[in-house]
Amino acid sequence: MRRSSPLTIIQMVVSPAVEPRRRSKVCRQSGGNSTYSDGHYTDYQAFVIRRLPVTRSILRALAAAAVVLTFGLAPAAAQTGQMFGELVGKVTDDQGGVLPGVTVTLMGPAAMGTPTATTNAQGIYRFPAVNTGTYQLKFELAGFAPLLREGIVVPVRQTITVDAAMKIASLQETVTVSGQSPSVDVENTKVGARLDHETLTSVPTSRTIFGSTTVLPGMTMGRQDPGGLNAATSTGMVAHGAANYNLNYYGVTADTPQNYGSMYYMDFGSAEEISVDTAAMGAEVGGGGGANINVIPKTGGNNLKGDAFYSVTGKGYWDHFTGNNITDELRAQGVTDPSLHGLQDFNADAGGPFIKDRFWWFGSFRNYRTIDATPGYSIVNSDGSLTNPFLSNLRNYTTSGKYQISKNNQLSMFWTYNKKFQPHRNAGVSQPNPIGTLHQESPKNLINANYTSVMGSNTFLEVSSTYFHMHWPSDWSDEFYALSPSQQRPTTFNITTGIYIDGPEPTGQRFRDAYRHQTNVGVTRHID
Repeated sequence: MRRSSPLTIIQMVVSPAVEPRRRSKVCRQSGGNSTYSDGHYTDYQAFVIRRLPVTRSILRALAAAAVVLTFGLAPAAAQTGQMFGELVGKVTDDQGGVLPGVTVTLMGPAAMGTPTATTNAQGIYRFPAVNTGTYQLKFELAGFAPLLREGIVVPVRQTITVDAAMKIASLQETVTVSGQSPSVDVENTKVGARLDHETLTSVPTSRTIFGSTTVLPGMTMGRQDPGGLNAATSTGMVAHGAANYNLNYYGVTADTPQNYGSMYYMDFGSAEEISVDTAAMGAEVGGGGGANINVIPKTGGNNLKGDAFYSVTGKGYWDHFTGNNITDELRAQGVTDPSLHGLQDFNADAGGPFIKDRFWWFGSFRNYRTIDATPGYSIVNSDGSLTNPFLSNLRNYTTSGKYQISKNNQLSMFWTYNKKFQPHRNAGVSQPNPIGTLHQESPKNLINANYTSVMGSNTFLEVSSTYFHMHWPSDWSDEFYALSPSQQRPTTFNITTGIYIDGPEPTGQRFRDAYRHQTNVGVTRHID
């Protein structure tokens, strides 16, 4: 056995966040007191990952890979292997002797085709990149009765061990072992939990990534989100008292290093599984505590299938769809109706094969819309109608493809788009006038290509390249631009009342573009 030598892994994430800061018309009218000036800035960040044991034979491969990386370097373990599980085990005869040369076949709707592995001289087999799902394993060797193991659940980022003992064949028979599959990962030390598709769809939550994770022990949101009312407002997460978190989508960071995922609003219906690590996390996550949230999206399959979801609630026309248990007696005690006046959530997805066992596709769409009676800004009229409603809208498009190049090589790609729309950002008690609010319409794109290769029985290669772009314009409201030039006055802040009057804040108008380019290379070699 070769000794492992320590290697310090450095992940370079080049993230230029370009923000032109424009001198505004209102700034000039107010005497040019804005601290903004024409220009831009660019940030670059570098993170040092922990020391990892890597065999010397892999060092040469990593050095060669570094030559072709153009956007960043994160070899060995940095953010790779986050979208697969692993199946391993030892095959013996009924006397405990190891059996080399056993053919092990993986079967299930989440498997692309019927992957096979062969036990080595120690009787060990391994499937290093298994999509999350439920599988069967079939063990075959001449002279022994075939053995079938059923109901094997493989979560993402976990190693499941399934050993098998084969009997000498006395007649044509197949031994089938059914029952609960092993769920203990004996190869990883990370602490956390997972939410599978059944849990995500059956447990009542706000249908947001953050809201769903609050059902896990020790996880709380940074703000209340009853029924998804605040789904269009970024929130923090607290895991066992630590307020840090990192958000990944399909194994890659879903935001810029400055935001840690707080600015990206994901398509909840596209999620197949969510895993959350809260302690003993991998080197790619780094220190600081908190949670590492990894969203695994749905993929296509050999059968065409899809889902659709629609919910609506609110006041006025939708009253007959909405329950209300607030009585006059409760109102006399100060209990008020919720501020939500309307919520509509439409989510649909579909997936299937272009070529069975070879080329799969998947697509998803979501449109999420809320109308809120914001205190200090919105006015509820006597007839129940709303003056100055606070509107929020989230729209998502997601598409992906997976192509089996050969038995041991696979290529997958995905693109996901999210746009947040709030025409009256910052409205509230201190900003009760629509003229003084801000118009936000911020699109974000996340594109990823991922290549995996099983290089023999104990070596696995994964290369993942990602591009993220967020355009975040914070402009003045449509009501302000509708005024004549003589009416467009700068804001005045009343220190006594704490209220802004007249126009918007001069520093509120800004136009920001943030980018993230990242390429990760991971090589895993098992010494059995």
